[in-house]
Amino acid sequence: MEGTVTPATIDAIVAGMVLEFVGLALLLVRAQAGALAAPLFLHLASGACLLLALRAALATPDTPWIGVALLASLAAHVGSLLGVQRVLRLGGGAARLANVRETEV
Repeated sequence: MEGTVTPATIDAIVAGMVLEFVGLALLLVRAQAGALAAPLFLHLASGACLLLALRAALATPDTPWIGVALLASLAAHVGSLLGVQRVLRLGGGAARLANVRETEV
């Protein structure tokens, strides 16, 4: 059926998110803004957990893994917010992000 989302589609999206994290982490290290890598990882992990919950719902709707994935997404999201707050509180967060933009150009 055309336009149907399958578990394989979700797997491909999650794989793309892993590649995105690797690329962004390398960019942050190159820009000497490595402290932002952990919050970035948690931010992407939160979205990946939401996708895994969707995958579980598509594969077997009655599975308890849907709730586990949603709780993991919440934990990763909160961790991401706390990590970004910590980086900004320690100073240099905005300057380091500007540094990332300068190295791209």
